[in-house]
Amino acid sequence: MAAETACGSKLWASLNYLLPDRGEDADGYYAGTAGTLRRRFDARNVVIADIRDAAETFRLDKHGFQFVRREGRFSKFDDWFLIIDQYYSEVNQLVKMHTGATHVRAVQHLVRNETFESALAEAEGKADSEPISKLAPGRLVHVDQSYAGARGYMEEFVGREEAEVLSKTRWAIVNVWKPIKTVSIREPVTCERDMRDY
Repeated sequence: MAAETACGSKLWASLNYLLPDRGEDADGYYAGTAGTLRRRFDARNVVIADIRDAAETFRLDKHGFQFVRREGRFSKFDDWFLIIDQYYSEVNQLVKMHTGATHVRAVQHLVRNETFESALAEAEGKADSEPISKLAPGRLVHVDQSYAGARGYMEEFVGREEAEVLSKTRWAIVNVWKPIKTVSIREPVTCERDMRDY
């Protein structure tokens, strides 16, 4: 359901919708590989509401996303191990504060600080299954987790036994996005209205 608030201006944007590739579906591709950058897509012009002026009206439990303005102490996003050692605890506290969760565990992160063009250049000459180190913003419309995928993801990170216990409680996977530099209007984060109805 769309937010019950008047959003600011409407913008035309081109969104890339995945096309089937040689009869394969998205299960044949893995993030961080050369093949993900070569996926065929159908670019469609759509109208997007600029919600920045109404950002405080969106709530995670109602809309499926929420904006939070917070100045964190951590800023070394070029150091993988420092992120795990120091930033994860900030993220855990942030999620607890805004959800009321009693237990939060940050388990993974991606720092997407490259351009699509630089990632594509690195993928040149590599097989689809080969990994690439440059992470650029995602360029295809997608949902990060299905219901079954979320359960599998939980099992992967906490183990099957603990996942079984947690599955009998109220649990969720929460993505936390933090801009580490000015966010480009060229590669914005969008949320399609129908996706918020889950």
